[in-house]
Amino acid sequence: LKDLSLLKGSAGDKTAASASSTDSAAPSSASSSTPNVEEVGKQQEDKSEPVEKEDEETDEEEEKKEMYGPTLRDVCKRIAEGKIKNVIVLSGAGISVSAGIPDFRTPGSGLYDNLEKYDLPTPESIFDLEYFQEKPEPFCLLAKELFPGKFQPTPAHHFIKLLHDKGVLLRAYTQNIDGLEYLAGLPDDKVFQCHGGFRASHCIKCRHEHSVDYVKDAVFADKVPRCERNGCSGLVKPDITFFGEALPAAFEPLVKKDFPKCDLLIVMGTSLQVQPVAGLVDEVPDTAMRLLINREEAGVGSAALDMLRSMGMDFGDSPDSLVLANPKVKALLQMFGLTGTSGFQFFSPSNKRDVFEQGDCDVGVEKMAKLLQWSKDLEKLKATKAKM
Repeated sequence: LKDLSLLKGSAGDKTAASASSTDSAAPSSASSSTPNVEEVGKQQEDKSEPVEKEDEETDEEEEKKEMYGPTLRDVCKRIAEGKIKNVIVLSGAGISVSAGIPDFRTPGSGLYDNLEKYDLPTPESIFDLEYFQEKPEPFCLLAKELFPGKFQPTPAHHFIKLLHDKGVLLRAYTQNIDGLEYLAGLPDDKVFQCHGGFRASHCIKCRHEHSVDYVKDAVFADKVPRCERNGCSGLVKPDITFFGEALPAAFEPLVKKDFPKCDLLIVMGTSLQVQPVAGLVDEVPDTAMRLLINREEAGVGSAALDMLRSMGMDFGDSPDSLVLANPKVKALLQMFGLTGTSGFQFFSPSNKRDVFEQGDCDVGVEKMAKLLQWSKDLEKLKATKAKM
């Protein structure tokens, strides 16, 4: 169990040599190493009519499907054929990086790696409610940098809007607080900010609501916004969910309403490390396809493997989903009463629905637009400058 021989004689044989959890090397069902594919043929009036021959899978794509399961082409084909009608998008900070907003956890460039100037006890303290009550100045300085008004939507945001324009978007769930989905033109009822945002603000003491402009004027004047209601003087912050606070009350009922209807879940730009949002990948029906567009593999139910690693077991550099597909690992998990079946199952021999498109979110959605013959529509949206 101490070396990569664990992976021999299993479904991982074909890929173990090249598998890696790094951005550039992890295998995927439609990875960045896959040759550019031709556009999906125009959708026929008869939905049952197959795509034209020149748009069929290449031999390499067929081999990848045999090894990894369905591909990005399969997802797009189902959309083009009208078999997917209720798409849910679950996004994280990765879809806003090209707008100039850093993500949280990328080593070197992520937000948590660049907070030294705030002299925090831990990087996460900037979003900690208790720390905010003791020392609100660092968050106010960060809010000044992140406040909506200077960032434009990315191609990924415009693609979500395009899904809405095509009539297949059920809802966009975002972990981001930047509000770029709204600037991209999505209706308010099509967006749910799981961790809140800047669109409303409240006093954390008396809960009196304050306008966005009230908070904005204060932080841009390098002041801490405080409640002026009846001399309350409590701290006022945007309705961003901090550590120590509950998610917005509408989260649970909306999830229960939406996710049973979902026939395609698109996860983009997130490490899926924060619960309960990370667990949403398991809330869609078993018949729904699930697509991850991300620089790194995420959401593969690796908690069970972490338990084995804590016992001293070494699985090398192979992606967790590849390790979980190994029969010997499955036997070990069963022996310890653990399960690795939650999350994406990219390399499972029984995978019929999970697709990993490795790379930048913008590149991934542009590839989807090409396959769907939506490229011109996407370019039109990208050319539209959002009104701040």
